[in-house]
Amino acid sequence: MTQHTFHKSERGSQAAWKGFSSQTTYIAHRLLFLNDNSDFYPESVEDLMLKNNGVVTELVQVKNLGHDLSLSDFSLQKDDSFFRRFLAHSINNNTIILKVISFGNIGQELQGLLDGEEKHTAKIRKKLLNNHGYTTEDIDLIFSNIIIEKVNEDSLVSDIYEKLSSSIETMSAPNIVFDVLVSHVRELSRNEGSTSYLNGLSLYKKSALI
Repeated sequence: MTQHTFHKSERGSQAAWKGFSSQTTYIAHRLLFLNDNSDFYPESVEDLMLKNNGVVTELVQVKNLGHDLSLSDFSLQKDDSFFRRFLAHSINNNTIILKVISFGNIGQELQGLLDGEEKHTAKIRKKLLNNHGYTTEDIDLIFSNIIIEKVNEDSLVSDIYEKLSSSIETMSAPNIVFDVLVSHVRELSRNEGSTSYLNGLSLYKKSALI
């Protein structure tokens, strides 16, 4: 058997697809379980942006990496980095949630920040202040609003199937409804469209009747 050697471009494409697949699963899960009035905007400003009554409430970036999540994974050297975009949206609204979804482990430094450990918090603050030009006010806002959540893709899929299988409208064909829901999210991502919990609910009930 000939062993295939993956070129850099192939590995990059695989990583991009892996990330997009995880992102789609996460959004589908939230769309199905988040019972509120939020509007979902996949692949607009961020991997996911949530609005309520036209006001941005949450910016989400999804990471599925082959290493522990670290500060350097947020491309801090760029003018349009995740943190910079968050700060731009926070000029008139400092209550926006800055959420990071990690499908892998969270590195020690970031975990220390989340746990309120002074050593790691001070280290990250120093990097942002001295190396990347963030102000003290910027850093305080980031620290106050950031949430980093570790998730498992198999668990998300399992949750979705369990919910679909237990619903009278969808229990007969949960696999079909799951595929329709995921395709819906992918289409929104390609076209920068938006949806909501109620739209998703209507969609998966209709798809169960196909």
